[in-house]
Formats: sequence, C-alpha cells, structure tokens
Amino acid sequence: MIQLLIYFFAAFAMIPSHGDALVEWEDGISLEQSNFKGQVPRNAAHAALSSIKIDMNYQSNGEGLEFIINCTFDENHSWIKPEGGKNAKLLKHETLHFDIYEVYARKIRKEISSQKPTIAEINSMAKGIFNKYSAELQMEQKRYDKETDHSLIEAEQTKWNAKVAKQLKELEAFKTTKFTIPVQF
Repeated sequence: MIQLLIYFFAAFAMIPSHGDALVEWEDGISLEQSNFKGQVPRNAAHAALSSIKIDMNYQSNGEGLEFIINCTFDENHSWIKPEGGKNAKLLKHETLHFDIYEVYARKIRKEISSQKPTIAEINSMAKGIFNKYSAELQMEQKRYDKETDHSLIEAEQTKWNAKVAKQLKELEAFKTTKFTIPVQF
C-alpha cells in the first residue's frame, strides 16, 4: 500500500524538513527494512506502507526561474511489518513505488522545462502541471497495487518492473532535480 503524500511548495527558498529522515531517489536505490522506521498501526491490513513525496520549489536566479523538484522517501512515516522486512519481494515492490514517484517527478520536470511563462503565469503554470501529474500518479499507484496484489502476483510484478524501468530510461534526460526556465517579463 502506498500513502500518497505530494507537497507543493512555491517558495523563494528551500523549506527544510525538521526531524524527517528523508531519502532522495537515486539510480539503483533499493529500500531495506532499516528504511522503514515508522510505527506499524495495530490493525494494519497491509504488510507495508511507503510514505513518498515530490517536493517542488522555485525561485528567481537572475537568469530565469530555477526549479528544484525532488522525490523523497520518508523513513519516519513508512513502516513494514517485521515479517515483511524479511520478504525481498515486498521490499522490491515498495522500492518500485519509489521508482514510480520518480517517473512522475521526471514528467513534471519535462513539462515545466518546456514552458516560457510570464511572471503573472508562473504560479498557476507550476501548480497546474504539478496537480495534473499528482492526480495521474495517485491513479498509477493504485493500479500498481491492484494489478500486482501488493507484490503477490509475481507475473504482474515482473511486468511492472519492466514498465517502470523503461519509463525511467525514456525520461533519463529529466533526471536532474535542478533546472532553470526562462521567464517573460
């Protein structure tokens, strides 16, 4: 199961996270039981929950508008039942949730990098693109869990692994978290 946490920050400075153990997405990342530090709810129906978010910040940098769009895994709000942490398939399933978030972070970066907004359009442009992909991401995460039955259907899990790997490769040009777009005055 995935907890959908997507935050939108339109700020003039990065907003620090206090007390969060955030892991930034990177190529080849593999979540381990030690990454799941949250408390398992007493009546938890699923074996794990991953708290993942996409942060978007932007500010003027003198050349245009500098965007920083990160995909992070929140260790303190993610949990896995003790028996689940010993299940390599479940850990790989949760890692793919993280990878799917990165796919959508790249889609956001791609679309924003193609924009040339006026100063008056910046906020609505950024928020509109972010919200569009956030809604798609939520549906994709639900589809992933349903089709794989939370990692239990191995053939479907294999299909999803290949699909997401292909998407990450196709969007490789948008892997960089920091980029600048021109702004029309």
